[in-house]
Amino acid sequence: MSAPAMPLALTRTRRLLPRLAALAFLAGIGYLVIAPLVGLQRLAFEDGARGYEAAFDRPEVAQTLRTTVGLALGSLAIALVLGTLLAWAATRLPPRLRLLRALPILPIVVPAVAAVTGWAFLFSPAPAT
Repeated sequence: MSAPAMPLALTRTRRLLPRLAALAFLAGIGYLVIAPLVGLQRLAFEDGARGYEAAFDRPEVAQTLRTTVGLALGSLAIALVLGTLLAWAATRLPPRLRLLRALPILPIVVPAVAAVTGWAFLFSPAPAT
């Protein structure tokens, strides 16, 4: 004898629950990202966009924008070349070294403060006690 069939409403609920949970998570993350940006823009546009006026009236704004664009394009070119080479090298790894594929992700996983502290201890002239 087969098990009794689940009611249709319960089956739909079980299918929709993970989607609703993911939607709620995305809504929460969206709020945490967008709310501060809206607050910053509100402050910048106060008093007739006084914040933007003060920033763009400075004489060195053109040099700042050129430097920013240069750094962005330079880092894009470096990341494109090195990322492509790293991806190619990861595909060429032998099966016993497949774990090394996670190596490029480690800088994202390790917090920056911990990385700086680690390098400071590593290059410290005195031995740690």
